[in-house]
Amino acid sequence: MLEWYRTGFDAAQLMAEVDTLVRQLLGAHVSLAASEKLTYREAFLRHANLDPHTATAEDFAHARARMKSTHRPQ
Repeated sequence: MLEWYRTGFDAAQLMAEVDTLVRQLLGAHVSLAASEKLTYREAFLRHANLDPHTATAEDFAHARARMKSTHRPQ
């Protein structure tokens, strides 16, 4: 994950800038698929079934326990 801010840029513009940077740095070395752009909230909802803006500490603990039991290292 890479995060930074730029005055006057919205989230979509910042994600596009990161995408461009990553492609410039890695594109000559590895094959890169199309980027998936998610907000912080969208990523939590999709991967943890949890809204990070309304969840309690207990909700986060339960989500972590669920993910640990279903995602085993290979």
